[in-house]
Amino acid sequence: MTLKTLLAYGLAAGVFTTLLLFTIHQSNLPHVASSRVVNERQVIQANLPTKNTLRHEEQPRTTSNKDQEVVSSSCVPQKKFVFIKTHKTGTTTTINIFQRYAIYNKLKVLMPVGQGPLSWPFPPKENEYVHTPDEKYDALMHHFVYNKTWLRTKFPPETKYISIIREPFSHLKCQISYYHLAKILRVNGHGNAVKVFLQNPWRYRNRSETFFPHVNITWDGTRNPMTFDMGWPAERADEEEEARKYINQLDTEFTLVMILEYLDESVVLLRRLMCWELRDVLLYSKSKNTRPYSYKTYVATPEELENHRRWSAIDYMLYNTFNNSLWRKINAQGPDFYDEVTYYRRTKNEKKFVFIRTHKTGSTTTINIFQRYAIYNKLKVLMPVGPGILSWPFPPEENEYVHTPDEKYDALVHHFVYNKTWLQSKFPPETKYISIIRQPFSHLKSQINYFHLPKALGIQHTKNPVKKFLKDPWRYRNGSETFFPHVNITWDGTRNPMTFDMGWPAERADDEEEARKYISQLDADFTLVMILEHLDESVVLLRRLMCWELRDVLFYSKSKNSRPYLYKTYMASATELENHRSWSAVDYLLYNTFNNSLWRKINAQGPDFYDELKYFKYIKNDVSEFCMRTMKGQSEGKQTKVITASKWNSEFEVDKDYCWKITRAKTPRTKELPKAMEDREGWRKRVMAIRATSTPG
Repeated sequence: MTLKTLLAYGLAAGVFTTLLLFTIHQSNLPHVASSRVVNERQVIQANLPTKNTLRHEEQPRTTSNKDQEVVSSSCVPQKKFVFIKTHKTGTTTTINIFQRYAIYNKLKVLMPVGQGPLSWPFPPKENEYVHTPDEKYDALMHHFVYNKTWLRTKFPPETKYISIIREPFSHLKCQISYYHLAKILRVNGHGNAVKVFLQNPWRYRNRSETFFPHVNITWDGTRNPMTFDMGWPAERADEEEEARKYINQLDTEFTLVMILEYLDESVVLLRRLMCWELRDVLLYSKSKNTRPYSYKTYVATPEELENHRRWSAIDYMLYNTFNNSLWRKINAQGPDFYDEVTYYRRTKNEKKFVFIRTHKTGSTTTINIFQRYAIYNKLKVLMPVGPGILSWPFPPEENEYVHTPDEKYDALVHHFVYNKTWLQSKFPPETKYISIIRQPFSHLKSQINYFHLPKALGIQHTKNPVKKFLKDPWRYRNGSETFFPHVNITWDGTRNPMTFDMGWPAERADDEEEARKYISQLDADFTLVMILEHLDESVVLLRRLMCWELRDVLFYSKSKNSRPYLYKTYMASATELENHRSWSAVDYLLYNTFNNSLWRKINAQGPDFYDELKYFKYIKNDVSEFCMRTMKGQSEGKQTKVITASKWNSEFEVDKDYCWKITRAKTPRTKELPKAMEDREGWRKRVMAIRATSTPG
């Protein structure tokens, strides 16, 4: 299929919904009747609330003339809109809002004749769309190049214009993948197509352009494609000053241009500006249109980004203008806007998770986050029978854990060796998998100390057992392994112990290529593997990926599980580190993979991630100091601390009860989480007992 054919016929999404809209549209015409649409409408209405119980009431506010449309003293639902569906900007997800609203409110939608797209990149001909008697419509929601003159002949003056765009570099990657531009540009087969293209975008200009001769229009899939959809000709890519004037005019004509990177905020603002109901703007939180491709997560170099900013300067201008416009309109809403964003996110936040609690990786600190969340949200936690551990290093037997009637659970927060097959039998498909790891050498020191490995290795009388061990780790292999005979499992506390907790057998320590494939699969299976050395960044990312609240992810910044030992701060020599990398190669591979994954996911969050990170650190330290004084009885009569609302959180209070929960290394018995979390010391004794009676494998 040629690029032009793909553009012409591959633009329509949600065929069933489009047909349903078409049927409803016909039912609005006096000469058309349809029993099918009545049945469809009855089904939809049966599943929608009938009362306005979810509305966030608008209040009169004072604002500037520029943002006058943002607020209103009387909220009247806006039922006439044009949604300019730009390409590869998240419209497959957001279009559902507008389709549902049109269906539910029986709007007259400007629809194509037949099942294909309406018309792009030019307005439809007279015989290409369904006509109404008065040639007036209520809604448009197709891929369509914004054409102010044509649209105003079909839509009344009160019509609201809405669209969505995204960060231009991420958009470029998506465009190149979706339209197979690497082949057209002849950069396929050269590794990373985006990287090759951005070395010199001007070199590929003739290849990246597509000409539509019957309407004398040129489209370039790599250069300003979003601004093209918003009506700016591709041929005028170098006229930046005129483009700036045009974009400023767009800013006055559009009620809202949503930003994909801030979709929640955009949708809540949409609800307010259009005076719609919460039910109208709810989105399915699972991604609908994600296609994996090799360079999807590629982070461009500064030189490549500069080339792209110059090549696609007008798209960057468009993005910056409407990103600023979004936040200007949000600021005009007042502080309660963020309360509504919080409430909106609760409708789609992630409440099913498995936290694989690896050993000696900071999990004593982070486990508190997951325990509190499970208690606060009354989740069904997979718990052991009795106060002991759940099961390690193997899944629990039937009589070792508390069963639910349906054998399904919401959360797991224990030390547990990742076993995908077993876990998927207990947790639903939408469950999020999370874990934490740390730099392997610091992990080795902690392991050797905590599990008293010098005695097992026969080097307990050495002043620095780490230094002694790393002279020749292979010499101590038999001493470092523990064999669990009843399940035929070997564990090595010095060799790849983190990857073992993530499901890789100790016996396959030398099978590095297969381990690499396994770790790549883990990267696909896990929503997030946090990095202890970047714990604050990890936790902020956790909050975003899980759509949780700031109060959910705050942790006590005073160390909970710090044990002094002689070699804790020991810095290994280059030779010792090389020996450790060879000995525990799979753990280093695991760490490098998920360290890279962490920063890749952070980069995808956009620049305001670091603003939130700075804010998180401040609030974390402030709350920790308050809780430390409160728990020591030094709060001087001040029993609560109010954390005011911000861009990232609604207002909440920190009191003695919250402090008590956040400062606990282990959460005690409660109604919601009735079993004690885990007796770590008892678990360690169990391992040591097995070591004493087992033979090395």
